[in-house]
Amino acid sequence: MVFELEQESYLPLFNHLSIFPAFYSNRPTTCRAIADSDVAGGITTDKATVYQVSIYLRDFSDMDLLRNTVEDMALWFPPVRRLNLSIERPSQIVSLIRIPSLRNTQYALQKYPEFAEFTEILSFVTELTYLHFLPWERTATLFNGSGVLANDGKMAQAKAWGATCPALSEITFLDGVTLTRDNHDSVWKV
Repeated sequence: MVFELEQESYLPLFNHLSIFPAFYSNRPTTCRAIADSDVAGGITTDKATVYQVSIYLRDFSDMDLLRNTVEDMALWFPPVRRLNLSIERPSQIVSLIRIPSLRNTQYALQKYPEFAEFTEILSFVTELTYLHFLPWERTATLFNGSGVLANDGKMAQAKAWGATCPALSEITFLDGVTLTRDNHDSVWKV
């Protein structure tokens, strides 16, 4: 099992967990093992203090893997408020975040099943505040110019994801565009 724990203070509490399901051959649920583990030096993982999780994926082709990982994370680390999805091959990403210009969320849910699946996955973390899509390598070429999600498509996704996660206030897409909203407002801004 490959994982990393980070602490963001001098206190012996780990509050940022990175997990790497892209490296698992048998796709086990990992968060329980991490939550119950005794980290080197006798410092244990307090599941009540982990508020940020980074999940490293090859791409979004395996939605079952993503669903199982997020569900496992939500079960064992319920206070997670910040979710980073790091993608190894962002240029091969499926329509989840490459949906063309969409004004109608219902149409998006019907036409692109990945969009509906991801919205369902977010239902495991309804208290989520920050959602970031990131390439593994910060210098990665994201797209060849075609298929970059238009801002109104991003707004449609933000609206659907914000309805699922009412506390969601910030979404960063792979192309670096960040949408924000204030106080659970329904209006998202670039």
